[in-house]
Amino acid sequence: MRRPEAEAPKVLKNQVQGIRLPRGQTHFCLRSASGEEHPLYPETVAGIIALADGGKINRASLKLLFKMMVDDIVAGKPTDQKWVMETVAREGLLLSLASSDEVAAAIIGENPKAVEEFRGGKQNALNFLVGKCMQRLKAQGDPVAVRNALADKMNGT
Repeated sequence: MRRPEAEAPKVLKNQVQGIRLPRGQTHFCLRSASGEEHPLYPETVAGIIALADGGKINRASLKLLFKMMVDDIVAGKPTDQKWVMETVAREGLLLSLASSDEVAAAIIGENPKAVEEFRGGKQNALNFLVGKCMQRLKAQGDPVAVRNALADKMNGT
């Protein structure tokens, strides 16, 4: 079962994509304390949220990316889809799905008792294994993706 907060990026992305700009406008403006206006493009925001929704970046990276975007907008730097991908690559924010799967497989192998408890219906055993994976990933993994990978591997799918 998916947790409600896992749905938040998808809902927010849909809301951002559904916003209509006034006729003739291509962007919103962020107004700084000094009164200057800086462009904010909905496509850029939707692109960042799509990365989180697709499990490519975690929630902490999402917050960091938004902060960096606002800082760059206020500094007068262009922020578009190219900026998003360059920043994600430069900062190393992409999650490695292969490493999450590898860690999940290793944790399952190291904790046969917890696996049996999960198969016996104890959900706390899955929580324990997710915690072990997050420890091994140094909290850089997406807990929802880790949970799904563990459940899939233990259910044999």
